[in-house]
Order: sequence, then C-alpha cells, then structure tokens
Amino acid sequence: MVNKNVALSYKTIFFLMSLLLGTIDAKAQVRLIDYSSKCEDIVMDKRIFARRISNIFHYQDTTEISITFAGMCGDLEKGSVELVNDSINLIATTDSNDIVLCDCFYELKFKLIGVDSSKKYLLNGVKIEVSPSKYAKPIIQSYQVVDNDTINRIDHLERKQGYWKEYFSDSYVIGDYINNHRIGIWRFYNKQGLNYLSHSYSMPENVYESEELVNNVIEVRQYYTNGNIKMLTQYVDNERIIYEYAESGAIRRYYKQKRFQLD
Repeated sequence: MVNKNVALSYKTIFFLMSLLLGTIDAKAQVRLIDYSSKCEDIVMDKRIFARRISNIFHYQDTTEISITFAGMCGDLEKGSVELVNDSINLIATTDSNDIVLCDCFYELKFKLIGVDSSKKYLLNGVKIEVSPSKYAKPIIQSYQVVDNDTINRIDHLERKQGYWKEYFSDSYVIGDYINNHRIGIWRFYNKQGLNYLSHSYSMPENVYESEELVNNVIEVRQYYTNGNIKMLTQYVDNERIIYEYAESGAIRRYYKQKRFQLD
C-alpha cells in the first residue's frame, strides 16, 4: 500500500514539473520565422511620428506584426524575439557602428509562430501598442485658462494646437489650430465684441507633415454692424467668387475674379 504522504508528494512534484515544462514549452513555441526592415529618409522633425504597431495579422499559428517609427538612419538588418514576463520583446538591431547624420522612417515586419494573443508587445524592451495613425499625439507644454476655458495650447514642437484666442491692439480673433494651421471657421471681433469678419479654412493635405503654412482659405465673410453679410468671397480653384449685399440683406451684385494670395 502506497503511503498517502508519498502519493501527495508525487502529485506535487508532477504538478511542478508540468508547470515548469509548460513554461519551457511556451517559450520554445514563440519563434521568429521571418523579418524585414525598410527605411525611408525624412526631412521633417522625426518627433511628429508615433512609435507604434501599425498592423497585426493572425493566421492559424502564424502572426505578422508591422511596426513603424522614426529614428536616426541605419540598417536594422537583424531581427529576433524573446519572452519577457508577460510580454513578447521584438528586437531590431544592426552590426554597424557607423554614425549617419540623418533621420529615417522605419517599417519593420516580424513574422512569428506560436504567439499567445494575450501577450503584450515590446520593441527593443520598450512597450509598444497598436495605433491607427502614424503621427504622434501632440504633447502640450503650455496653455492659458481664461473664463474656465483652456485655450492657446502649444505643444512640444512649439506648434499651436486646439482652440485659440489671439488679441490685437483693437480686435481679437478666435478659432482652432492643428499643427500651426488654421482650420474651420475663424471669427474676428472688434474691441466692442462685434463680429465683423470670418474666415473659413479647409484642412491642408499636408497638415501633419508640412512645416510651412499654406493658404487654405476657402471662404471670407464681412459683416455689417447689424450682423447681416456685407460681402461673401468664396475661393474655388484659381478663382474667387464674390457676392456683395445691401445692409438689408438683399444681394447687390455677383462677380468672379482671378484668385489672389491672401496675406
């Protein structure tokens, strides 16, 4: 007859061995079967780009992970993978010691087998997450609070962001910025608070990457003191279409001109 204490000890040992072997097996299951890297030179500030997982694709026991980020130029030709606690650490390195004075937008692709979908991901030891946008969220460094409203935000790249109220000697203007570009409707007020002018701005195609301000005005409205429109100017392709109104609101005339560049 087997002693109960001995039987219990055997069960405990068997459980611990199974747990250990399971851990070893789990580590052995995750392995890299393919890796590629691509680098494209960039001239804009690399800090505008997010460090992110752009795509994860699972097929049977295979997982493909795409990562994008911006950094110093180099050839990250070597890829590997390791388990770190509850995370999968994706490693991209180079054998070169050359110093290259340029910036590069990277796209790395890791193809793994045996990935546990519950695991988190690291890139070279630093946490990385899925993001739909390749651009980093602005980090606000300064702002003002006026009448319980947070306005006039400036980010870590010294760009104007969000709702702004700008004051001049005899007037002020309110509207929204994205990366220093005016967007949407901007309203101009005199010092008595009367809205005498408004500009409508489209979203520039290069709003996230361009460091140069673009002329994206699509409509300008001038107002009478009674609030009625005095003149409406619309910008379409290379033309401006102008509508002039009487103070009563009746249209006085309509005409087209070649578009000119606004200051």
